[in-house]
Amino acid sequence: MPIQERLSIWGTFKKIFLGPKGPETKIQPLLYQDGLLGFRASEQLKFGSHKVLAPSQLGDIEVRLDVLSYDENEDIYRALLADEVFTLDALRLERRKEFRLPKSIRVASSDLPGYEARSEDLSLGGARLTINGKVTPGDFATITFYFSDGMTPDLNLRCEFRWCAHKKGNKFHCGVRFSSIEKSERVAIKRYIQNQVAMGGI
Repeated sequence: MPIQERLSIWGTFKKIFLGPKGPETKIQPLLYQDGLLGFRASEQLKFGSHKVLAPSQLGDIEVRLDVLSYDENEDIYRALLADEVFTLDALRLERRKEFRLPKSIRVASSDLPGYEARSEDLSLGGARLTINGKVTPGDFATITFYFSDGMTPDLNLRCEFRWCAHKKGNKFHCGVRFSSIEKSERVAIKRYIQNQVAMGGI
């Protein structure tokens, strides 16, 4: 089917499902990182749920997302997607294959603002943290993860800050990558994730 015909059909679908006037805010997707869509927007967005338009190969599509943070230095919003798999396919954005466990774990480090923080999620390669102030992407820190499940030992992991953005209520969150991790530490994290999933901890 010619591309023009497909675009015409998509236009008809948009009128049916979005009505004569759909969402007016358009976004420019940039990347999918640490379980969040990073994007720029045609107008300022508040934290919370939104319906926006995003470009795809068949024209603009409606995307439902929950804006969690904004990085004023890079002018990037970060948001959870409502229909992650479908939306990423439509936007042709690659999703990391690594499983992410949505779990709040206490962490601490002298390199973190306020010294203590909580994880938002955890994977074998890193974590997303809610923190009390800004950190600088590219900096390194040794962060202790307190698993407190009675089976997993506390781990002191060398991490690199990959990004940082402002959240609600003077909080920030950031993505960290485990820059050097021993095999035994990786095995401990893997077992922790598997146990949490098995016990319904997600």
